[in-house]
Amino acid sequence: MPGPILGYSSAMDADDSLEALHGVYQRWPKIDLHRHLPGAIPFDTWWRIVREKGVTLPSDDPAELRRRMSISGKHDLKTFLKCFDLVDLVYVDAETIEQLTYEVIADAARDGLIYLELRYSPTRMAASAGISTAAALEATIAGRDRALAGHDITVELIAGLSREMGVERCTAEAKVIAGYAGRGIAGIDLLGNEIDYPASWYAPIFRPLAEEGILGITIHAGESSSAQSVADAILELGATRIGHGVRAEEDPAVLALVRERGVTLEMCPTSNVQTQATADYDTHPLPRYHRDGIRVTINSDDPSISQIDLAHEYATATALMGMSPAEVQATLYTAVEAAFTAEETKERLRAHLDQFFATETA
Repeated sequence: MPGPILGYSSAMDADDSLEALHGVYQRWPKIDLHRHLPGAIPFDTWWRIVREKGVTLPSDDPAELRRRMSISGKHDLKTFLKCFDLVDLVYVDAETIEQLTYEVIADAARDGLIYLELRYSPTRMAASAGISTAAALEATIAGRDRALAGHDITVELIAGLSREMGVERCTAEAKVIAGYAGRGIAGIDLLGNEIDYPASWYAPIFRPLAEEGILGITIHAGESSSAQSVADAILELGATRIGHGVRAEEDPAVLALVRERGVTLEMCPTSNVQTQATADYDTHPLPRYHRDGIRVTINSDDPSISQIDLAHEYATATALMGMSPAEVQATLYTAVEAAFTAEETKERLRAHLDQFFATETA
């Protein structure tokens, strides 16, 4: 493990160290396995496009719309998810979906990400745009491919099923998504309201996909719902990664299952505090999980809605949650191992990290 990170002193107070560490971590190569495309659209981009497309909005005041599309302070998951009702208004056609995908990836590349997994509900996009789910998938794949041609970043796409659609609709949509496995879609996710739509309902959809092994499976669980939802996602849906998993520690048997199976938890500190998955940063289980041998990664979730970037999350983990920079660095290598991408890509990412940390640490 390398030595101390340049520019950081453990003697700094929390506010000073957060600001200083943000600057340090901005220089780091970063990896995000849990970022939602809608929640990563910069407001200025959203505002420009809705005006260009003549979208009818509930307000003509951009400051008011920005406020309604972002979260500060602590709320609950349902309040957090309401922000997307406004975001979705921007999906007016396939061309716009492609452009937004391009711009979100370009923004991530400018922010120093070397690898990104971008997830979204193609069905929800399609409904807003009045197009088919297949057309929405093709638009995001085209936007991704165009972004990769002009930016130094690797991106895989994860298509999500919204729980609120119900099992029957999700079953039909999963078949469409599976048709794009290996053709631009690397993984599949279960999104939305965990409490009213438990993961176990969707096992008949995900179990066959897990057996076929054609898509990586990550499931939102243990964020607003109980530790049991994490166990269900692993045992019944075949998840190898869990979106959040904050509440897994409520049941020691579930936490043992996560550890024994080598399941990776995609943790998002600021989002987890904002949705009250955990009471505050100092109660967040990320450091405990890491030190207890649980595979964890640090991610941004919805950076535009949470008004943060990934460097902020790394800085928060160190300044407010007590993780050392070396521990944050270790989560980057965990992210490489857990990524839904080819082994040759993982080898290239490891080499990139190795080279950076060999020169940036003392």
